[in-house]
Amino acid sequence: MDSDNPAFGQSSNSAPPHALPLWCDTCRSDKHLILHSIDSLPAGRDEALVHVIYACTACGSFHAHAAPFEHVAALLNKSDTIPGLMHFGGGYLHCGMPMTLVGVARRVIQAPPDRDGDPEDGLPDVEFATKIAQCECGFRLELPA
Repeated sequence: MDSDNPAFGQSSNSAPPHALPLWCDTCRSDKHLILHSIDSLPAGRDEALVHVIYACTACGSFHAHAAPFEHVAALLNKSDTIPGLMHFGGGYLHCGMPMTLVGVARRVIQAPPDRDGDPEDGLPDVEFATKIAQCECGFRLELPA
């Protein structure tokens, strides 16, 4: 069988695929899903369907099935951090364009000074690396490396 063939994995009766919700059965939630792939499916009678491959970042499970386009769009449009920023697979989109990695940086978070003035009792500084992604419009985002 040829996996590049559009009929790969489909039965010969060409019944329309059954749509399932975007959901992690292991976590019993849709809160931690990230899309990896979206492919078109033949137009159905009742609703527009797409084939999706996605993962749950909480438990690491992967899922692949037909899903209603409206559910996929809602997941893509969900942004918990920055309006206009979309996380898709391993990359980020801003202004509808993929952001590119433009560099790395080292950041330091300093603990507040001890109220008693004894530097030995304070917390150590935290040092970490970030990767810098930039959109064509100039928007920049620093992500943990």
